[in-house]
Amino acid sequence: MVVSFDFDEAFFLEENRCGFEISSLMKRCWAAGLQTIIDMSKVCERHNIQWFAFCGTLLGGVRHHGFIPWDDDVDICMKREDYMKFLQYAPAELPSYYTVETYDEYDYNEKENYVADYDGITRINTTRLPDFNPDRMKYFHGFPYPSGIDLYPLDCISDNPDEDNLMKELHRLLNYIRVKIKERVDEEHNLELLRWENLTEEVKIKISEIEEVFGQEIDRDEDILLQLDLYLDAVSSMFNASGTERLAFLRHYIYDESSFIFKRESFDRQIKIPFESGIISAPADFACC
Repeated sequence: MVVSFDFDEAFFLEENRCGFEISSLMKRCWAAGLQTIIDMSKVCERHNIQWFAFCGTLLGGVRHHGFIPWDDDVDICMKREDYMKFLQYAPAELPSYYTVETYDEYDYNEKENYVADYDGITRINTTRLPDFNPDRMKYFHGFPYPSGIDLYPLDCISDNPDEDNLMKELHRLLNYIRVKIKERVDEEHNLELLRWENLTEEVKIKISEIEEVFGQEIDRDEDILLQLDLYLDAVSSMFNASGTERLAFLRHYIYDESSFIFKRESFDRQIKIPFESGIISAPADFACC
């Protein structure tokens, strides 16, 4: 589904929506987000990828036929297979203005004093820093600041309680290791602490437990956080071929079983719902979300 939006002068006028004053600058932020949806949808159409409005964007589409008045970004979800396909093609096929940021964007050898807080979401950014380049400004409707899409992968969760608990335990263990590494680096502002020889003994023992479960050793000479993130995504995907009845965004589901759980069949097809000056894709049964 390729989408389009009209960006006439009226679109950028200030307005009051549900008692909330929306400035002209916020409208330009929204326009940059909508432009990102347009460009994303073109990649998806070329490769037969289904995508759906999600979280605040879906709520805004249903409630306001547009953005929630105080929202400033776009939330989109894809089933894992489509998500991985999109990541394969998007970096080369999106206009060069964009960065597609997932865990493999974060290399501690290249980014001084910066460690990614990867949360399982890919971000399609219009820019990382304010950029007043005239061509970029024109393309993103006069908005020079970061904007874009938070892209969520949805995975199957097992209908078997024992399997579901195993997945949660592995997820929590991997995330615990990751948090322990990152907290220490953040506290001491020292990226050298990411290297194997500088990890705490507790973390090394926990990593050994993971290696035993997976029957595969983590490479001590490579990015430890990246490898943990790859394990997390592998654990998230472990039931995707099983034909279970439910989908979830795993990074939230493992800590809150009452949220981010959906019927799988709701995401079998896309429907169109009004959104600002155009339409967006939504799950067929969007009430489930």
